[in-house]
Amino acid sequence: HERESVVVNEAISGKTLCICCGTPVKRYGNLIGMISTVQSLEDHNVIDQLKQYTGCDFTVFYGDERVNTTLMKDQKRQTGTKMDAAVARKVLTEKQNYTGKMDITGTSMMVNYVPVLGFDGKAVGAMFTGKSIAATEQRSMQTVAVSIGAALVVMVIATVILGRIVRKRVKKPLGQVVALAKITVAITMTTS
Repeated sequence: HERESVVVNEAISGKTLCICCGTPVKRYGNLIGMISTVQSLEDHNVIDQLKQYTGCDFTVFYGDERVNTTLMKDQKRQTGTKMDAAVARKVLTEKQNYTGKMDITGTSMMVNYVPVLGFDGKAVGAMFTGKSIAATEQRSMQTVAVSIGAALVVMVIATVILGRIVRKRVKKPLGQVVALAKITVAITMTTS
């Protein structure tokens, strides 16, 4: 089975981690060329756009060293720092994803690390995604507050509607029954 296109993560040279994409160009079924593109993962714009779209923080590791990140401390990107040793063992040595809760630059976060594999199948780095637990909890609390507010509004509207229905369907006929009872009592008293 011939591959039509390929996307790979690869260390090109030195500490440059890139995403390389390629697809064959065919004419009348014959291969006549290839279109390829390379995007450096050390370009801040790439991960900054990902953060803007998702609200999550991103980091690119070359080996266990952070080479690009959206994580900031004192207005500086936290590059040059190392991955936690236990996480590095699981992600880089065992080539498995790691998901869990960690303290990253003083912030408690839910994180996910994914190994970046070279053509030879060896882990050359990792991609990190994380979201502040406090920010997630705050968003959840806002959602709960809005839901409670909406439920209260619905309850007030339902009470008003139910009150009108009760007045129309119960009070009015009950009033007619009471009026008939008074007439019956009056007739009974006059005939006795």
